[in-house]
Amino acid sequence: MSGIFFNILVRTSGRPNYFKACISSIRRQSYQNFRVLVSYDDPDSYHYVKAYPDVHPVKVEKTQPRSFHRSVDPARQNPFIPNLYLNTLLNHVKEGFILFLDDDDCLLEKDALQIISDHVRSADDLVFWRVRLSNQRLIPSDANFGQAPVYTQINTAGFSFHSRYIEFAKWDGWRGGDYHVANKLYQKIPNKIYIDRALSGQQDQHNMAGLGLRIDKPVTMDEMRAQYRRMGYINPIRLLSRKEAHEFLEQALQPPRELPMDWEKGYAASSRFFYEMATHPAIVDRVSTLIGPNIILWGCSLIAIKPGGRHPWHCDIEASAPTNGRTINIWIGLKNISGHSGLSFIPLSHNFGKTVQQLRYENNLGRGQTNNAMILSWAQEVNPNIRIMTPDMSDGEALFFDGRMWHSSVNRTNDVRYALLVQYATPEVEIRMPDHNSFEWPFRQLSHPKPPVILQKGDDRFGVNRVVQAPVRQKSGNYQMTDNRIYPLKLPLPLQPDEKWRPFHIFNGTTANLQHLTCHVSVLSPGHSPHPPHTHREEEILIVLDGQADVILPEIESESIYKKRLCAGDFVYYPAHFQHTLEAAGAVPVHYLMLKWYNPLPSPIEKLPYGSFKCHAQDDSGKAIHYSLLFEGPTDCLSKLHCHTSLIKAGGGYAPHRDPYDVAIIVLEGKIETLGQVVDTHHVIFYPAGTLHGISNPTQETARYLVFEFHGRQGLGYKQVKPKVADLQVTPMNQSEAKSEQYEQLLQEYQAIESSYSLRFGRAITRMTGKYLGWLPFVRKAIDRSS
Repeated sequence: MSGIFFNILVRTSGRPNYFKACISSIRRQSYQNFRVLVSYDDPDSYHYVKAYPDVHPVKVEKTQPRSFHRSVDPARQNPFIPNLYLNTLLNHVKEGFILFLDDDDCLLEKDALQIISDHVRSADDLVFWRVRLSNQRLIPSDANFGQAPVYTQINTAGFSFHSRYIEFAKWDGWRGGDYHVANKLYQKIPNKIYIDRALSGQQDQHNMAGLGLRIDKPVTMDEMRAQYRRMGYINPIRLLSRKEAHEFLEQALQPPRELPMDWEKGYAASSRFFYEMATHPAIVDRVSTLIGPNIILWGCSLIAIKPGGRHPWHCDIEASAPTNGRTINIWIGLKNISGHSGLSFIPLSHNFGKTVQQLRYENNLGRGQTNNAMILSWAQEVNPNIRIMTPDMSDGEALFFDGRMWHSSVNRTNDVRYALLVQYATPEVEIRMPDHNSFEWPFRQLSHPKPPVILQKGDDRFGVNRVVQAPVRQKSGNYQMTDNRIYPLKLPLPLQPDEKWRPFHIFNGTTANLQHLTCHVSVLSPGHSPHPPHTHREEEILIVLDGQADVILPEIESESIYKKRLCAGDFVYYPAHFQHTLEAAGAVPVHYLMLKWYNPLPSPIEKLPYGSFKCHAQDDSGKAIHYSLLFEGPTDCLSKLHCHTSLIKAGGGYAPHRDPYDVAIIVLEGKIETLGQVVDTHHVIFYPAGTLHGISNPTQETARYLVFEFHGRQGLGYKQVKPKVADLQVTPMNQSEAKSEQYEQLLQEYQAIESSYSLRFGRAITRMTGKYLGWLPFVRKAIDRSS
C-alpha cells in the first residue's frame, strides 16, 4: 500500500534528553510521510518540546482514572495516569496509520517506517513487530511471536493500525494498557501482519527509565546531580571490564584473606587492594559531584549471595539515622551479575521518611516476611506511579544510590553472585556501627568503638567520626588495635528461614602481641555444621553461649572424645593445625563465640594440648573477687595463653591498671562496669596491651565472666613455661571427686592427641621443613597456605 501517512504519538514529561534522542530517531527516517504529535503536562516540558518546530505539542491534564475499576486482570491492578495522555493525542488524529512511542523509546533503524509501509496492504491491517528492551531482550519472544497479544509480551511501541479503528484504541488509566489496547485491536482488525525484526526499542540500557517518574537520561553533571537528589540513584555505569571485575574478585578471595578493620565494612581502611578499588577515579569524581566536594569513605565490603539466597528488603541503618549530611552507595557487580541476580530498589524511597524496617515493625512483620508485592503496595501509597526497579546490569558495572533507598537482592541463578559495596558520606554524617542485636526497628548503634573512616576529598571540620589514614601498600592489611572496646550481644541472634549458619563479625586486627586476632559470634541451626573438618595455622577458642553443640575431632581415635557435647558456658581450645568442626545439637539453634589468632613464634618444647572446659566456678572464699584458673601455658603462637573465670560480688572490683598482654573477656552471668559502661551478659570486652582499664560490679547480684590473656611477641628468647591446667570444680559433686574426674578426663584427651600417628608425623614434617627451608619465601608461602 503506497503513500501511507503515519501519525507518531509521543508522550513526554520532564525528560528533555530522552525526548531529544527519540525525536532524532524519527527525524532520520528515510520515509518522511509522517506527523509527530507530542503530549506535555507542565510548562517545563512545553519549554523543551516547543524547541522542535516539526512536532505538534498537545497540552494534557494530569487527571486521575475515575471511570475505570480494578478487576481480576493483572494488567488492570495498578494505576498509571500517563496512559490517558494517549487518548488526548488520539483526538488530534484525522487520517492515516498510528503508532505510539514514549520519549525514552526510539526507532532503531533509519528504514523502520519504510519497512512498516512496505508490509501494509490495506487499512484493515494490524502490524506487529519486535521491540528491543533495555536488557537486549526482544518482545514478543519466539514462543509468542505471530500469536495474539500476551500480557508482558507486547509493548506500546510494537504495533501500528489505521485510524478507522481508533475507537477501539482508547486507553484507560491502569498499567498494562499496551496489552489491553493491542488485544482490543486484535479482536476487531481482520488482517494481522508480523514483521520479525526489532524496529523500535528502549533507549535506556538498564531498564531504568520508568515513565511517570520523570527519570531523564543524565547528560551533564548538573543533570546527574539533579536526578540523584530527586530519584535517589543514577543510571549504572561501566566501571570495569568483565575481565577486570573477575580478576579483582579472584585476587580478593586469594588466601590469606586480608581482614577488615573493626567491622565487616572496614576493608578500605585495612587493605590497600580494596582501598584502591573503592577510590577508583570514576567513583570519586561522581561521588563528589553528587554529594559535595568534602567526602569520607566509610564502608567497603565484599558481598556474596549463594544460589537461591536473598538479602531482604531494607534500608541501610548507618544512612537512616543522620539528620544532616548525605550518604551514597556504590554497588559494583563482580561476578554472575544480571537481572536475575542484581539489586532491586524503589526509586524516590530515600525521601519517604520511613525505612522498610520501620514499616515492618508497624505491620508486625519479621525480616523475611515481606515480598515484592507488599513492598510495592507500601511505596504506591506514597506515589501510585512507582514501580520496583531491577537494572539488568552485568559484571563490572556500578550503580550509585542513596543508602536510605528501599532495596533488596535475590540470586535466582545457579552460581554464587559477588558484588563489592563501597559507601561514602559527607563528613558531618556520624557513622556508627549497627548493634548486631538490632537490625530491625527501632535501630540501635554502638557509640564505641567508632568505625574507621578515610577523608578522601576536601576537609573535615566536624570531627564527629574516627578518621584514619589510608592503608599503605603492604602484603598484610591487618591494622593495630589500640583502643579498648565493648561489643554488646543479645541472644538469640537473627537467622533467616533459608539460612543454616550465620556469623557476626565482632573485631579483628593486629596487636602488640599478635600478628592477627579475630572474634566473631555465630548462630547455627540444629543438625548442621558450618564447615567440614579442617585445620589451619591459627589457634582457636570456641565458647558456647546458648544451646548445645557437638565438637567433632577426627584426629582423636577414642570414641568418647571424638564427638564431645558442649553446653552453654563450656568451651574448647584448638591448637594450631588441629583438625576439628562442630555440629549443632538439640532442638534449638546454638550460639557460640570464636576467638582466633596467629603469631609466628618458635615452637615450644611443651605446649598446651587440645582441651575442653567448663566454667561453672563456685566461690567459698568470701572475697569480693574470686579467680579460678582454668589453664595456662605456651602454644605455637603465644609465649603463654592464660584463662581463668572471675566471680565479682556486689561492690567488688579493682582499680584501673595496664597489662603488657591482650585481654578478652566474655560476661557469662550478671553485669559488670568497665570503661564507663555497664556490660551485660554475653557482652564481649577487649583490652589491648598497654590500655588503662578496671572492673567493678555496680549491682547487688554476683557477676561471672571468663578471661583470656594473650601473651605473645617476646621473640626468640622468651622463657619456656610448662603448661598447667588448674583443678576446677566442674560439677556439683564434692571437691576431691571434681578434681579427680577433670584430671583424668584431660589426661585421656591429651594422651589421645599426642598418640595420633598422623598428627605427630605431619607436624614433624612441617617443623623440619620450616626449620631448614623456611627462609625461602616460596617455601614459607607453601607452608602458610597448607596450614
